[in-house]
Amino acid sequence: MLLGLLAILMLALALVGRDSWVGVLVAAPAVVVGFAVALMAGLRPGWTFPFILACAAFGLTTYVPEAQRPDVQLALAVGAGLGAFAAGAGAGSVAAVAMAGLVAAGRLGSMAGGVNGPHAALAFGLLVGAGLLLRSYGSRRTGEGAPWQRESIAWLAGSVVLLGFGAWFLANRFIFIGDVFTLFFGGALIALVIGWMSPDAEDSLFRFLLAALVWIGVATVAFALRRGFGVSMCLLGALSGCLLMSNRRALLSLGPLVALAIYRLFREAYPDARQAFDIGQHYAMIGLLVGVLLPLLPLEWERAYPMARSWIAGAGAWLLLL
Repeated sequence: MLLGLLAILMLALALVGRDSWVGVLVAAPAVVVGFAVALMAGLRPGWTFPFILACAAFGLTTYVPEAQRPDVQLALAVGAGLGAFAAGAGAGSVAAVAMAGLVAAGRLGSMAGGVNGPHAALAFGLLVGAGLLLRSYGSRRTGEGAPWQRESIAWLAGSVVLLGFGAWFLANRFIFIGDVFTLFFGGALIALVIGWMSPDAEDSLFRFLLAALVWIGVATVAFALRRGFGVSMCLLGALSGCLLMSNRRALLSLGPLVALAIYRLFREAYPDARQAFDIGQHYAMIGLLVGVLLPLLPLEWERAYPMARSWIAGAGAWLLLL
């Protein structure tokens, strides 16, 4: 456990300790908080609690001074990702994806303009939480085992209507960027369709790959409308649809959309890479690919040495990566 905490603190140092030790001291606890959020996400059944927990942790970053807030939010997302990796597939993954979407939308929203662009992520996060609570209440009344009964469909439709009206109000009366409604609610509707076409009971690789391809196309349209902010808002809408359906396969198909949202976050939030047009872009893509491949190394180590499944071995693997 001590080595695991050391690995987390070293990751925080590598992430935000670029210029000052103040940033390290502020962001290192955020990594630990994000790690704890992903671990605690499985304390209650369902996917409503993980999202609300992630939204609450993200909301606390509004009390951080504006100069350190972006780094703290990124550290929070990194911690949630590490916690989801440690906890395995499940509610921790929902919290990690939610945190990534909120952080991307929050940072890119502050760069997109609008009256309340910096607050768009938290506002839409609260809207999604309200929709999930309504859906969870309906599931308790109708029972989890009968998702397609008439009463259950009525509760699902009510949650979708709440998301639609709420998204329209926030887009046109809060941040005054009308395209956000189209991106958010469109992503939610597409996620509902994908969840209906790809139920968890069916193991269809073709439908899964088709869904991933659809999300890449959706991200392209979202980028054309509002650049990275549009991709992040579309991700929040798509995540809300997947959570309303409680569909694991639909949630897994969001992988390309999550990756593109995070890439756009670093691409637009740190524009220094664009100063070197040729070699800078190569380094950026190499860094992206290495970042995808490195977390897989501990898994390969575990498969090669099955007797070494322990916290010490896992923490040692992370220290080796750092």
